[in-house]
Amino acid sequence: MKLSLLSIFLFILSIQSCNYSNEWKEISVENNFSISVPGFFKEDKGLRKDASFQYANRYRNIYAIVIEHDKSNKTLSEMDESVIQPLLKYIDKPIVTDSIDTKVNGLNARQNKVMGTMPSGDATEFIYYNHVLIEGKKKFYEVCTWTRGPKRKDLYDADLTRIIFSFKEK
Repeated sequence: MKLSLLSIFLFILSIQSCNYSNEWKEISVENNFSISVPGFFKEDKGLRKDASFQYANRYRNIYAIVIEHDKSNKTLSEMDESVIQPLLKYIDKPIVTDSIDTKVNGLNARQNKVMGTMPSGDATEFIYYNHVLIEGKKKFYEVCTWTRGPKRKDLYDADLTRIIFSFKEK
């Protein structure tokens, strides 16, 4: 009897731990910018050490980072080329689609969607990046969201795009 009550309690607890908030939360970063993420995202400092913003849900395999770059004398197009190239080196047979000039809350931006495969243990795994470089007043902001697997791409692409386009420079 005690074992079955314990089993029921653990089952209910495990189901509740899978529930995530549907709310979105706005995160401010050092008074430079803000960006919104779904409530099921958590801060994750292990994604990329040079990123000033790192949030993820590792259970769902979805991730978001922002890297700040000095403006220097590069144009948006030149800077986009320099930040996208390292990403392409890690992907086998990368496909870049939907490369467009756009606006993110009034700021000029360049968006690239990148797909391909990456080594994962003894196998390879599909990976999808939604990458946007935003030209701010004093900095460039590289905003990148990604997921693994074609089903997750289809399931989370709208959320990944919403994260990017919620970016606001302060």
